[in-house]
Amino acid sequence: AVISHMKILKTIVSYISLLAVLLLYTFFLDGDSGTVMTAFFIFVPLISLILTLIARRNISAQLLCRETITEKNSELSYRVILKKRTLFAVPFIIAVTEVSPHFYDNGEDTVKVSMSVKKEVSFEKSVSSVFCGNGKIILKAVYISDYLNLFTFRVRNVSDICSVNILPEIHEINSAGTVFRAVSDVMINDENDDESENSSMFGMAAFPGYEHREYIPGDPLKRINWKLSSKKDKYMVRLDEKISSVRPSIVLDLSQCRENDSENTAAREHLIEGCLSFMNFCIEQGLECSFSYYENSQWYTEMISSLSDIEDIAVKVSVLPDISDKNHFPDEIIYGNGISVNFIQKYSPEIENAVCTAIQSGGSIFTVVSEKTPYDSENLWYMNDEFEIKEMQTEDTDYD
Repeated sequence: AVISHMKILKTIVSYISLLAVLLLYTFFLDGDSGTVMTAFFIFVPLISLILTLIARRNISAQLLCRETITEKNSELSYRVILKKRTLFAVPFIIAVTEVSPHFYDNGEDTVKVSMSVKKEVSFEKSVSSVFCGNGKIILKAVYISDYLNLFTFRVRNVSDICSVNILPEIHEINSAGTVFRAVSDVMINDENDDESENSSMFGMAAFPGYEHREYIPGDPLKRINWKLSSKKDKYMVRLDEKISSVRPSIVLDLSQCRENDSENTAAREHLIEGCLSFMNFCIEQGLECSFSYYENSQWYTEMISSLSDIEDIAVKVSVLPDISDKNHFPDEIIYGNGISVNFIQKYSPEIENAVCTAIQSGGSIFTVVSEKTPYDSENLWYMNDEFEIKEMQTEDTDYD
């Protein structure tokens, strides 16, 4: 606490010691002057205390923030306004502010001002946004001290909070080919099998080549559209019409993320930005997808067809709550037969059971974790600090 109990105790002890010295002076040295000084040090603090208690009941505070949404690594200013509803001068007011781990406070968290004739004073402070998420600026407490600075009281019913949505960044991923190709391999069968399947299921209505994505090393060379590749000056791989109608689901699981300190807030941000960046990678490769997120005790799914869709999603995901009911995947993934890429902080037995249930139902589950894990799963990837996504078994990891 800003006004510690130890400080209050020291003030009381010092004041009592002063009165004791004055009483000794009155009885043994000079009764007249001692009486005057004793009366002064009794009645003056008493008057100061009474006036302070009156002022305390007439003090109000307000926290104002200019912006409710901002980008990372930007400066944000806010203002604290103090008002009084009395003619008495207020000697010292101490305002204490606090920010969530999303911000770096550029100054002191305690400001001391005085109010004489003016009925309103204000001061402005600035903070820097460091991590994406639902950042909070809090007017934690307001204290008032008397004229002699002997007594300090907390102003009651003062608590104000400003919430700021700090947007995540979308990074260019240069190393996500393995997980992307694994998803593509599930969606696109071998060339010969695919052509025979199209012929048997769709007959002449199946025309390959309506959608394309950029070539990734490991893709079948037969699937390269050479004519389109020459126009775009880069290799383009054909997606058949039947296959392109299937969208993989990108699932963001924040159940293990907390924002109680800078380290956990940074881990949450890394997972969010990695998920958004992977969706951005898919769109750049010509592969549309859907995005599932958890809010208000249920899962929501939105279609992602363009980069602008991802930017709209970025506004939402930064303020998503943690999952508290252990509902890690949407029902259509657990009990369906679709394809999903699940982003979660770390692998656990609980997550493994959910993945096995989905696989038994016919689904294809790919899990991307942001923390290294001792689990060895076939479809398990690790995303490092540079947002490189690599297969877990290829990582050189040591575990204590």
